[in-house]
Amino acid sequence: MGIIAADEGTIDFLGKEIDFRNPSYKKHIGYCPDYPAVFENLTVYEHLNFMAHLYGVKDFKSLNDKINKLLYYFEMEKYRNIPIKQLSRGNKQKVAIIASVIHEPKLLVYDEPTLGLDPVALKQFKTILTDFTKTGGTVFLSSHLLNILEEIADSVSIIKEGKLIKKNVPVEEIRSTLTSMEDYLLSVVEEGD
Repeated sequence: MGIIAADEGTIDFLGKEIDFRNPSYKKHIGYCPDYPAVFENLTVYEHLNFMAHLYGVKDFKSLNDKINKLLYYFEMEKYRNIPIKQLSRGNKQKVAIIASVIHEPKLLVYDEPTLGLDPVALKQFKTILTDFTKTGGTVFLSSHLLNILEEIADSVSIIKEGKLIKKNVPVEEIRSTLTSMEDYLLSVVEEGD
């Protein structure tokens, strides 16, 4: 995401190497951290509108329609004109998730995005991700909730103490060899000890 300067290596994205000094690549990425990264003094609508404009969205009619559709989908329309600071943790997280997709990115990067979501919102979130990948989008999702990864991921990579120890293991392969994602993770981590 360019939040922390890289120590080494390069990242290729959309067919070319990312130049972190030129943040134009960010308009193609939606990001949602594990805490609701929102402007709490803005209303829900103001925040979503502002975020879309930061990403370069210029079609105001289309943007307004998209905001309305996503607020309705996440059952947030009644909070449209409410300052975000008045929302619950889960509703703030919904606003952050909506903001991550409002500009129709090609890549979603999520770090524990489901914290604070109730079961209905969790199902809505999983559906959004499934629909996003069906249209060619890519999702990087970091989570300790292995059951969610098992339900929605195509492949899994495992990081232990900052080192990549398994890369792009197909979820179907995990399902065919072990009983759960948890069993797989534990076997990989214990293998390295």
